[in-house]
Amino acid sequence: MAKRHKNVKQMMVLLIPFTFLLIFIFNRTAFPQNYKIDKINFIHKDKNTIDDSELENAVSVTKSKYFYPDVLPGDVISLRNFCFDNGYFEAVVDKNVSYNVPDSTVSIDFIITENQHYRIGQINRTGLDNVLDSLKKMIDTMKTVQYNNYYSKALMINYSNGIVDFLQNSGYMTATIKNDSGFILRKQDTTVLLTINFTNADTLYKFGKTEIVIDSNIYDVSTDILRKGLAYDEGEVYSKRKRLDTDKNISQMPIIRSARIRTVSIVGTTVNLRIDCRLSRKHELTPFVEGTNINNYFYAGGGLQYTNKYFWGGGRIFTSEIHSLYHSMNVDLAEFVNQVTQPYFINNKSSLNDKFSLGYYSLVGYYDYYLGNITSLRYYIADYTFYNKATVDLNEELLKIVYNFGNLQTINLYNSFLSITFIHDNTNNAVAPSRGYYHSITVGEGGILPQMILNSFTNNFSYSKFIKLSTSNRYYINLSNTEGENVIASKFIVADNISRGGGTKVVPIQPIYRYFSGGSNSLRGWYANANGFMNEKRFGGNFWLEGSVEFRKRLFPGSSSFTKNISSVIFADYGNVWETHTDFRIDQIAFALGFGLRYKIFFGPVRVDVGFKMYDPLDVTGKRWLYENDFKTIFTNKLAVNFGIGEAF
Repeated sequence: MAKRHKNVKQMMVLLIPFTFLLIFIFNRTAFPQNYKIDKINFIHKDKNTIDDSELENAVSVTKSKYFYPDVLPGDVISLRNFCFDNGYFEAVVDKNVSYNVPDSTVSIDFIITENQHYRIGQINRTGLDNVLDSLKKMIDTMKTVQYNNYYSKALMINYSNGIVDFLQNSGYMTATIKNDSGFILRKQDTTVLLTINFTNADTLYKFGKTEIVIDSNIYDVSTDILRKGLAYDEGEVYSKRKRLDTDKNISQMPIIRSARIRTVSIVGTTVNLRIDCRLSRKHELTPFVEGTNINNYFYAGGGLQYTNKYFWGGGRIFTSEIHSLYHSMNVDLAEFVNQVTQPYFINNKSSLNDKFSLGYYSLVGYYDYYLGNITSLRYYIADYTFYNKATVDLNEELLKIVYNFGNLQTINLYNSFLSITFIHDNTNNAVAPSRGYYHSITVGEGGILPQMILNSFTNNFSYSKFIKLSTSNRYYINLSNTEGENVIASKFIVADNISRGGGTKVVPIQPIYRYFSGGSNSLRGWYANANGFMNEKRFGGNFWLEGSVEFRKRLFPGSSSFTKNISSVIFADYGNVWETHTDFRIDQIAFALGFGLRYKIFFGPVRVDVGFKMYDPLDVTGKRWLYENDFKTIFTNKLAVNFGIGEAF
């Protein structure tokens, strides 16, 4: 009995460590989430036409540094679906997992056999028999999906949604794609027959009556001014886009806090609508701080603003503000501004703005007191035209310019500037665009009003006579699936002031109308207004050419902490300013390279840029290129650090 007890005891001694060993092995194999992912490989058995970066975005296992085996089967299915959606209907996807137990790592292989890549052999559309023939012809011109292109589900959806949008904007309000059988694919050898089934595209609707209701109308806001925001007329063919434009037009009025447009009834083919509006506060008094760039100088300051959102009725907006801005001991300004905006001045595509300013502005070399008024007529043309906006500006100014160096004397200046600007803008964001193109062209004339007025009586005012021509261009390309994560941005600007005529009261074009080079929004290898082929760079030039290319990258796109707002740029700037366009020389174009950091806060990114003068045409021969200088010279004379608010362009 004792011997048997001894044997049991020996077995227990052996069993306990063996049990712990089994538990350890089980934990290491049954719970591999403790394993870190070492490598993820995409092995292509027959072809390699799909980019691995696209495959990485299609699977979940790449989103974590730890391995979760229950994710793998779903990822295999996701890869098959991805291949199918891109025309590889017979693709085969397998997986292989290799464990490295000592290192607690795992390698994952996705093995892909693409097989046949199918092209579109034919496109059929059903359910459009009752659509007007003229509209059918326009649908036929849509080329998002074309015969003999490789099949793509994303393009097919964009194509079909484009047709639905077109129909709904052309009166067929209820047109849509069938829920149960919207898309049918049939393989035929190496091609696929695509059939898109539309439904409810058989009734042409028109806009009926629109009722506008204001909840708690304590300011007696007239519905007549809101009605000017309607983008359609009663009896007009129904359009979803015009309905959305109406919602936007009314919601953008400051006195309106919210606006909701809804269908209240459909009588036959007539759609009757109702717009429910809620008002915001009419009066607002707001202190503010601001940071801005003016003539390439970075200013910081603040002020106080009063807003009346329904000034004397008619939808007018009145603002009055006083503010001051500071750059340095010699560069600052203080200003009092009153501004009135009249929306829907001519129609719902136009507005009139009048801005009155009284202020003091100090710069290196001179300061001025000014009294000015700018009247602007803004007109929205259309989305489908190249130039979709236009602005006509009349600027009148009375200035006392006091020069505080050299032999220059005080000038009492009365000048006017009349200009027209045409704008094309399809960028996706007004503050920080990541896609799209902006282009503007301006033609203006300075001095016509003073010429008529000042020469009519005795006075001690002078004026300048000139023509201004300018164009500004910006282009943005988004390089990542996440908007704004990786962006290439570029700009190109050319501007020219051309003096015209003379007279006893005519003086050269003054600095307030000239152009400057160098600084936070210009060539960042130079400090503000430190570049240019003029005797006095601080007074600017009359011909300006400038451009930039920069790569913007969000450094921590997956972060949820404060680091998510950090981004960086590398940039190349080029350009210069000359006294006139006849002085322009290609070999005098300056060039800067650099890098910068941004931190996004509530009113935009705060930025710091470090720029190097790669080519300085103003330097002496043998020192113009950066590499021709020693390190001491580079870090004392060839480098600039500029600060700013918002992107450089």
